[in-house]
Amino acid sequence: MTEAKFKKVQAMQGDLDLDDKSKMMLYGLYKQITVGPCTAPAPDKDDMMNYYKHKAWTACKSLSKEDAMKKYIEVAEKNMTKEQKSKL
Repeated sequence: MTEAKFKKVQAMQGDLDLDDKSKMMLYGLYKQITVGPCTAPAPDKDDMMNYYKHKAWTACKSLSKEDAMKKYIEVAEKNMTKEQKSKL
C-alpha cells in the first residue's frame, strides 16, 4: 500500500505549493527511494543548488526505502489541500 500511495503522491508533487525546504526534503527522499544512499562526494559550495540537493539526499541515508516513502508521503500531505488529500 505504501508504494502505491507514494506513486500517487509523487505524481501530484508538481501541483503542491511547496517551500524550498520541503522541495529539498522531497528531493532527498525521492533519491533515497529510487537510487538508495548517496555515495557521490559533496559538490563545492559554490554550486549551491547541487550542494543543497546533495545535502538533502545524504540526510536520508539512514532511511530504508519503505521509511523514506512514508516520510515522503508525510511531507507531501502536509502541503496538500483537503481536495488533494481526498484524491489519495
